[in-house]
Amino acid sequence: LKLKIEEAISKGLKRVLVSLDLKNAHNAFNRRGAQEAIGTLAATDPSLRPLVLAHHAISSQFNPIYVRSASSGNGLRYLCESCAGGGQGNALTNTIFPTAINDALKSTERD
Repeated sequence: LKLKIEEAISKGLKRVLVSLDLKNAHNAFNRRGAQEAIGTLAATDPSLRPLVLAHHAISSQFNPIYVRSASSGNGLRYLCESCAGGGQGNALTNTIFPTAINDALKSTERD
């Protein structure tokens, strides 16, 4: 990042460089929005159709989330249902998250 900034300055280039650090990004993206984004891409690139089906399969369940609890009989306490983001350790999340934010990034780049 620093090298790109230095290069632009030394060459007199008028550019804007944006670095994103989205806190908890993989756990917080909108699943429905991601599904729509993947579907839109698959409409123009049929090789992505399996990704549409795979994401639907892994994101349509609202799995329970538990936290440790010393006061419960089994050592766990129900916290909530998982309804956003990708599954912990799921390899597809690394592909799906950038797809979900692609349009926002591209529109920012155009503007």
